[in-house]
Amino acid sequence: MSHKLHDVFPTLKVYVPAVLPDQRLNDAILGLDQLDKETLAHVAKVAGNADQLLTHFGSQVVTLPEMPGLFAPLQRSLHALFAHVHADYQALTQRATDKTSEETVRWQLPEGTSELHNGYNVCDHYFRFVRVRDMQAREWLGTLTFVTLATVEDLPYTLLNWDEVISLLAAITEMFAWALPEGMDPAPSSESESLPLAAETKPLWQSEAENVGRTVAIAYYRLLIGHHIWQHINIVGRECFEHSAEAFEKGDDEEGTRWLFKATRLFRGTTASMWYASIFPLQTYQTELRPTMVETDSIDAQQQHLTYNLLKHGIKRFKTVMETRVTNNQPLHSEQTYTILKQFHEYYVQDMEQHILVASSKVGLDASLAQKIWQSKLPANVRAKNAMDLLRDMAGLRRKDWQKVLSIPVAEPEVSA
Repeated sequence: MSHKLHDVFPTLKVYVPAVLPDQRLNDAILGLDQLDKETLAHVAKVAGNADQLLTHFGSQVVTLPEMPGLFAPLQRSLHALFAHVHADYQALTQRATDKTSEETVRWQLPEGTSELHNGYNVCDHYFRFVRVRDMQAREWLGTLTFVTLATVEDLPYTLLNWDEVISLLAAITEMFAWALPEGMDPAPSSESESLPLAAETKPLWQSEAENVGRTVAIAYYRLLIGHHIWQHINIVGRECFEHSAEAFEKGDDEEGTRWLFKATRLFRGTTASMWYASIFPLQTYQTELRPTMVETDSIDAQQQHLTYNLLKHGIKRFKTVMETRVTNNQPLHSEQTYTILKQFHEYYVQDMEQHILVASSKVGLDASLAQKIWQSKLPANVRAKNAMDLLRDMAGLRRKDWQKVLSIPVAEPEVSA
């Protein structure tokens, strides 16, 4: 291995709003309620085109040669939105130039978590996350659009499981729809705007392939971009779980269900982005990518991702609210609500099961990098667990820990006289 990740894509970074556990996304992104009509129209087209493609993929058999043409309307709307907010995106990159990963982590970590500083710092540095305080709405749209476009331009050419493509499109729909004001729905582009792109731009990895070779460039690209869109899905997903928890706590099951549906689609998108980030050969991972990663003392490598931890905080709060309703004998208002609750839990367990498959495809029977550190301190006669063993234990916990929530009854429908 004669290269490092930063050498392959020296300028590729993703800017994410710095959100603390006691903050909401609206507090970290300034000016969302002041976006002009033209900007919102662009956002509505992106959400509408993603949703339209999602509907098509959910009902039609599609062959690989058709994929680029079907993705063209979504790509076109993303290009248009990025061009519209490009000046703001450029201002964001300039504003963040002087910030180091250490500086951003220092002010965004909550009190009492300084021991996790190194873990967060390692992952932010490796995956090129730059967290920004007081991010402006158009700056946020710029970075979200950049990451989404980078994903969408590659998706038609990946051999990704069909369900994962659909789940990514659902998450993209929800992320951009979240930025729309209440009462404004996604609006797909008209037929005249949906023509194939006149001139295709080369994916970012192609510009770097000469330096390291095509396979390594694509693998690094998917690893980075997959984690970048995963970050954004986590951020919006956490917001939706918080909204859902608040509504259920107040007894507004209709509103709670609406937000839980969104949160569920976004959470499923995090699993899909994990698969996208791993679409390359095991050998490439073992010989080229894995050696560039830093080993840390964290037993659970996921703990090193700050935004993922915030998502887990949102899920935990939702779970606590629902457990309280069970304790207080407050049934759900409808069977539909329970169905969506059950669907989330199924995706929640499946997510860990999918982690097992991804780990198996990349490390085989080996232990994770984090496991290698702490298991090296065990006595020599103790048989160590591998990555799949640990993930299976976690999958079992996810199934068992939610049994109280899933026992919540549904109110009997009222019978009219």
